[in-house]
Amino acid sequence: MLLSHSCEYAIRTLLHIAAVQADGPIAVREIAGALEVPTATLAKIVQSLTRHGLLVSQKGPGGGVALGRSAASVTLLDVVDVIDGPSLRTQCVLGVPGCCDATVHCPLHDRWCVVREQILEAFGARSLQDLADDLAGREYALAGSAHHAETLRSSRQGR
Repeated sequence: MLLSHSCEYAIRTLLHIAAVQADGPIAVREIAGALEVPTATLAKIVQSLTRHGLLVSQKGPGGGVALGRSAASVTLLDVVDVIDGPSLRTQCVLGVPGCCDATVHCPLHDRWCVVREQILEAFGARSLQDLADDLAGREYALAGSAHHAETLRSSRQGR
């Protein structure tokens, strides 16, 4: 697994918010339902994203979350750094402690370093806006159900 489940949920959450382009905040419960993610789990992820300025939160009736920065200014790498920290940049693909700092490396070290750089470059080059634009007008899924894909497509067209 390249990214933690929390990081996957965070990316999907931010992308959902960017793609739907709501006029105001979206309730965490609504996002959790749309993405088929447990609400309590998503609430913790949203707290972290809010703490780091990727989301803003509004409490009370009509409250929820919205992007804290423009979708064009948030890259996938920003999200990975906030949720998973530097692990993608530093950890051995096989989990060997100290592999990247050692003089003797794991058998996949040299290949993984090349692949990791490609992944970091790809994640750093793609913004939420890029992904939302790619999805505009197309059926897509950020959850397991086909109904969800249709709902997102319809809600974006209606705005």
